[in-house]
Amino acid sequence: TYHSAHPELQEADILTARELEILKMIAEGASSKDIATSLFLSVNTVDNHRRNMLKKTGAVDTSALIHVCKLCHII
Repeated sequence: TYHSAHPELQEADILTARELEILKMIAEGASSKDIATSLFLSVNTVDNHRRNMLKKTGAVDTSALIHVCKLCHII
């Protein structure tokens, strides 16, 4: 789980700009393939970003990732 020195979690503390961009697209319901096509990335790269976000936030799956990020006002 992420711990910050500040009372509020800051999106800059947790996710990179690219991860945040991908997270917003995931929250809108886009598939990895759709995201990869839109951002000119491979599907594997999108999935790697998703795994990194799960690890950074301590979420167990994509649904939990979106929930945690909404609670922390990241998205």
